[in-house]
Amino acid sequence: MDEKTFKADVKLAAVSSRVDITLISKWFEQSLLSLKALHKQKAGIRHPRHRGDARETDLVKVLEPMFPRSIELSKGFVIERTTAHSREQDILLLDTATGAAVVHTDGCSYYPVEAVFGAIEVKSRLNLGELRKAILSCMSVKRLALPPQQKIPIGDIWYSLFAYESDWDLDTTAKRIDKAVADVPINLRPDAVYILGKGLLIPGSAQGLELKYRQDLNDGYQSLPSMGTELLPSSEAHAFLWFATSMIDHCLRERSSRKPPSLFSYVVSPLVL
Repeated sequence: MDEKTFKADVKLAAVSSRVDITLISKWFEQSLLSLKALHKQKAGIRHPRHRGDARETDLVKVLEPMFPRSIELSKGFVIERTTAHSREQDILLLDTATGAAVVHTDGCSYYPVEAVFGAIEVKSRLNLGELRKAILSCMSVKRLALPPQQKIPIGDIWYSLFAYESDWDLDTTAKRIDKAVADVPINLRPDAVYILGKGLLIPGSAQGLELKYRQDLNDGYQSLPSMGTELLPSSEAHAFLWFATSMIDHCLRERSSRKPPSLFSYVVSPLVL
């Protein structure tokens, strides 16, 4: 590099930086293609439980590098100090510092609700039966954040559903979910649903979604198949990133406001009860 070119580059570097607005979307477009390929590959596993476990692992491998080290992704149950507990959860979003299991096994553990920021239910194929199971699983977790003996909630648990396939298109799925949660209190409903290859569903305004992960209005589940602008090509990757980063932002906000669990109370409370 000659001196003239160097000086010109110094002036340019002092006032600007390189920009590639397609960098993130292109990266995660490939991640989604990888998930689709792995989904087809795992179809050859005959045992349903092993096939499901493998697909959960594939999703964790995509999500885990995005999460800060303070958040751990693990399989298990959520438990409250009186031993009330959730249904088994495919992926729990845990506070690494305070998420020591109350009961630990190699296969599946019980984690204190105070250390649980979120959960992800993973479905190979979403149909009406699986949707209903997912809603009940969601309720079993979220309900624990407000124990009967406490007036103030322990925290806000974010619940997501990820499906590799669905019996319906995105808009039909939204209508199915709206009908399924009609009798479910708003605070116990899933916060987000993602269907691979189709896009994101979140509760929001029928007039359009705001650029934030929790919407002010709830007119039912709204669809977001992709996002783009005149300069940035529309891509499913942006919908997936909305899904993933919403969970991450939620976990970090909860982590700053939660009180740590008292494991001693998990021993004493059942005796008192």
